[in-house]
Amino acid sequence: MVGVVVNLNGDTVSINTDPSEPHTQTRVDRKEVKSIEPSHVSPMPPMLLNMLTKDEVLDLVAYTLSGGDAQHAMFRR
Repeated sequence: MVGVVVNLNGDTVSINTDPSEPHTQTRVDRKEVKSIEPSHVSPMPPMLLNMLTKDEVLDLVAYTLSGGDAQHAMFRR
């Protein structure tokens, strides 16, 4: 199973397997889990930046670096 672990409490592991549905989770009995490993592949869709304009790429970088704070210095031109 591939996804983002969202909860490791108790006897279950809750995993989000669909990034477009962040509130949908799959629960797995922790005893059934053989290993939990980080992904070596970025969750960003391949070639995403090629579909964006220069200004959109700069906005995306500013958003990421600022933590989404529109008042952050990253958004000043």
